[in-house]
Amino acid sequence: YTRSLFTGFVTAIQYVADAGPHGRLVMCSNDANVLLFDPDNRLVTHRFQGHSLAVKCLAWVRNYRSIASSGLDRDILLWDPNTGNRTGRYRGHKAPVLGLCYFDRTEMLFSLDLKYQLYVWDTSKQLLLGQIDTDAGDPFVTKHRQRSQLMLINELRGHLVLCGKRPYVWKIREEEKKADGAVLHDTGLIAAIYNDLFSQIITVDYSGLVGIWEIHNGQQCFAFRINQKFADGSHVSISAAILDPIKRC
Repeated sequence: YTRSLFTGFVTAIQYVADAGPHGRLVMCSNDANVLLFDPDNRLVTHRFQGHSLAVKCLAWVRNYRSIASSGLDRDILLWDPNTGNRTGRYRGHKAPVLGLCYFDRTEMLFSLDLKYQLYVWDTSKQLLLGQIDTDAGDPFVTKHRQRSQLMLINELRGHLVLCGKRPYVWKIREEEKKADGAVLHDTGLIAAIYNDLFSQIITVDYSGLVGIWEIHNGQQCFAFRINQKFADGSHVSISAAILDPIKRC
């Protein structure tokens, strides 16, 4: 089926599984509107109006169950998908915003503008943490003017990937221990295993840190470290992991 929902071109669309019983589609357009659409019932559940110019990008701020939107007016607006109300506004960009990405492990929102400036926002305090010139530090980008225009989050590795005519990877720094008590890996992962009996993900790294994560909400249940040593006292590095038939790691 088709629906006419905007007077301008659709500029971004994203599926949000956490919004509504079966998920919702969030869309934005050149006519400055953002809306939440129920594809099952073919209904617009909310139309968010607050931008003065075309909206170009969206992000789902999972930890706070909010929709972030931005575009030519340079403001980043946060919306409550349940009530349709605006819950926040971030200001600081000097050029139209091209992209938004959210990394839930650090509660950071990244925004990239037309002048290739990357802004990093703390969504827990709704304040600007820093500004990065994405031209700086990469001789290829500076020489060939292959500036970043798109970005995405690699959530598994904790990387922000910026793309012009080639991808450029930035490592997102994370604290070893978050305020919610989750212990995060600080060395490379050697395994990520799905336990279908308990609906959990088990992650194991080289240092022997094992994390158990609930798949339905992403929260860590607990973590432990394998502290085996060789005869000379040096620590054993873990290189492989598997579940046995009764789901022990």
